[in-house]
Amino acid sequence: MTFTDNQMKHLSLLIILLAIVCPLQSQNLSYESLDAYSKAISSFQMGADKLSYTERGTQYEFGFTESSFRITFYNQLATEAYYKSFEGRDVLTLTEGIDLSKVRGITWEEFSEGVILVRLHFVKGFKVNTRLIENGREKSVVVRESVDLFCKDGQLGHFSNKLYEICPDMQKAKGLISAAEIAAQRSDMRLTPAAFIQKYPASIYSMAAAQHIKRNEQEKMAAANRISAFIDSVANAYHFRMGMSEASFAKQNPELTAWFFKKKYRSVAYNGTEISYSLSKKQEKDITSPVGLITFKNDKLTFVYLYYRDFSDPSDRTAAYQQLVKLVKARVPASALLVEANAVTVRHPADGSSLTLNCPQEMHGKLYPIVMHLYKSDR
Repeated sequence: MTFTDNQMKHLSLLIILLAIVCPLQSQNLSYESLDAYSKAISSFQMGADKLSYTERGTQYEFGFTESSFRITFYNQLATEAYYKSFEGRDVLTLTEGIDLSKVRGITWEEFSEGVILVRLHFVKGFKVNTRLIENGREKSVVVRESVDLFCKDGQLGHFSNKLYEICPDMQKAKGLISAAEIAAQRSDMRLTPAAFIQKYPASIYSMAAAQHIKRNEQEKMAAANRISAFIDSVANAYHFRMGMSEASFAKQNPELTAWFFKKKYRSVAYNGTEISYSLSKKQEKDITSPVGLITFKNDKLTFVYLYYRDFSDPSDRTAAYQQLVKLVKARVPASALLVEANAVTVRHPADGSSLTLNCPQEMHGKLYPIVMHLYKSDR
């Protein structure tokens, strides 16, 4: 069978058209899907409409419409448009050519009171232009490897879930990932963040897992700082700090040293590496020091026993102790507390120090004491 030149031209054109159209059909999401996704993202952004934020001393107000985010069918690319209003001026922020199949990860941050910024990070090499337009004139263009979306505080979970539905769907349509791979990754979200990242380093979910790890570490550090500050504030009130040398303690507390640092109150243990000074009102009735016991190990202060306060009425002691526990709970993270019937202990998660307040059964002479122990391990 032979073809004329005209037939060959038509056949070649048909082959070219098929080569173009068939891949597009296999790559495109339906108009209905894109329209639903566009409306969903725009709806979440509408939640931040009229909300404000302050940047460099200037207050801005967001202006979102019901179509602030649109994914067009013919090229499967998205456009984001919203206003920032300040000092009587309206600036349009316009980002075009957003390819959601190029999103490699999603992170978020608290942008302002009531507003959450959700950032879509693109794969290396893919960039978008964000244009700032005022009164129809372009003021500036920012080239970025990410795009920012917004939602109202309290909607982050639902918003991120929708984005984790849209972006993998776009990637699947482009043949970048299979439905089975998406299902496997979603199933393995029960893994710890570190384990998930190790198993799926290139997953769209891994960036959020890494952010979770980082935030968790930051929270732990902040908690540790709060605990240290609380323990230090107590120690500072009595002019000492855990870990200080005997000479430093003596310099900071000359009157207490004159009472304590005497041979009759001194005991030595662990081949001379641990030295303690013990003093009670039973031994010296004319001494009113709140400190009952001090221990230095390897010339570092590791233990202090304090008579925080004495009460003649046990019910007064109970009321005062409950107020102290309430104060401690307000200043220290719950994860660092051990609360028992008649004692509460603050434990530092890293440096081995702790502080305990308790109501002992033993009376302090004829009084009911609240005692305090400050302890630091020598690790």
